[in-house]
Amino acid sequence: MVQDPEILVRKANQLSSVDLLNIVQCHDLPKTNDHSVRIHLLSASEVPRNAQEALWTLFDENMGKLAAGTSLATSKGEKLEELFDPATRFAIYTSETSESPALELDNLEGHKLLGFASIRFDTEDTLDSQEYEDGIRAAVVYIYELQVASHARGLGLGRRLLSNCETLGKGTGMQKAMLTCLKKNGQALRFYMHNGYSPDEIDPTMLIQQEQSRKLRSSRGKTNQLNHWVNGEQADTKATSHIDYRILSKQLK
Repeated sequence: MVQDPEILVRKANQLSSVDLLNIVQCHDLPKTNDHSVRIHLLSASEVPRNAQEALWTLFDENMGKLAAGTSLATSKGEKLEELFDPATRFAIYTSETSESPALELDNLEGHKLLGFASIRFDTEDTLDSQEYEDGIRAAVVYIYELQVASHARGLGLGRRLLSNCETLGKGTGMQKAMLTCLKKNGQALRFYMHNGYSPDEIDPTMLIQQEQSRKLRSSRGKTNQLNHWVNGEQADTKATSHIDYRILSKQLK
């Protein structure tokens, strides 16, 4: 029996950070220069002020220039409001010395930020819900951010963070994981493709290209367009060049 997406999301949002950490159950985390790597699962309200600034700084270093001039560009104030929305949950990786505090991220002394992911449990449109007033929406874990510090790349932390998000989605009964990625961010598009993501059914570029293919009655053209989505802007047609992002998803059930 299919559970009501609204009920699933409500139950997921009622879980504590300890509940979510138990779902993830990370083992065999890597080490960096003999420092242990730890994961912290926190709600937005549990992230201390100085750690909030560190998360913002990492986001800005990775995405500030890339997002400038795009539909995803925002001011610092707007981004902080989005990042620390009360519904947001964080998976944060830090590198710690043996003298570091156990798990509390009350300050960053002894902690070195390696990366983070921010997610929300929510319902999202489907083709069904877009076409029909009583159409069924999907329960999803939406990945708002997945950021790894430049000094921590090559440790597989990006894949671990993505896997953590998917595990949280599966463990709470979400139907799929979703995210938005700029077309110009080719490295990220390839990363998500290699980890099982593809354009979601409501991705605007795919919908336009599918309609074009139907009009042309060319199944070959449709296949080429859908297979080449990972090429980002290079896969655009005149009809889709005004859209600078892709909505990607991965089924979790």
